[in-house]
Amino acid sequence: MKLKNKYKTLLITGASSGMGQQCAIFFEQQGYRIILASRSIEKLQTIQSSFENPSHHFALKLNLLEKESILQAKEKILKFIPFIDGMIHCAGGGLGLRNPLLTAEEINQLLAVNLTGAIALNQLFLPLMIEQKKGNIIHVGSTASHRATASVGYNTAKSAVAAYVRSLGREMIKHNVVVSGIMPGAFHGYHSAMDRLKKYKPEVYEKWVQEHLPTSVPVMKTSQLMPLIQLLISEQSHIFAGCMLPVDNGEGITY
Repeated sequence: MKLKNKYKTLLITGASSGMGQQCAIFFEQQGYRIILASRSIEKLQTIQSSFENPSHHFALKLNLLEKESILQAKEKILKFIPFIDGMIHCAGGGLGLRNPLLTAEEINQLLAVNLTGAIALNQLFLPLMIEQKKGNIIHVGSTASHRATASVGYNTAKSAVAAYVRSLGREMIKHNVVVSGIMPGAFHGYHSAMDRLKKYKPEVYEKWVQEHLPTSVPVMKTSQLMPLIQLLISEQSHIFAGCMLPVDNGEGITY
């Protein structure tokens, strides 16, 4: 890794697989210092050890469903580095909760892993960004937030992410802190949901591709999303304040 005198430090949640792992690998290769966070410290350490200079990065065990784990995160991170320039919230998922008659406890779990856990982290680090008058926060949502194609709980949680980014983004840009996000459609990545579907239910996967994507268009890869995320984390990101950018590879049918 080619370290610069003032290289940026990024906190990436959900960094043990899928979009988060791709972000960690990509931005490490771009010269960023990475704080990898997820529930699986072993997977994070494996990824960290693959970096060119592992000691310049930090693996953090973080459970977004546990308040104490989130509160301890700030103390651990600030012992490693005094300031983080940006956060990429990739943690999320449906937790296998497909019953439309969700209990209040179940919807709270979905909100925690997709949104309120990230809000708690933002609450810890946004005051520092406001004080420094710089910072970028990116939330990874889903096209399900406006298409209602997934489960009731997942659709609801991702819709809340979009509303939060729009609302918070409008407030934080006043302090030169850019809050934005992306809404990807289906994608292949390190152990992503589409990877698992293709491996364990290939017939269902092929049927989905035929029914949802334009002819001859393959399911997109997480690597194809990296230039967009890099733009959202850059100094040119201000025009995207409060924006959730849809990237669905022709999958969408809404305007």
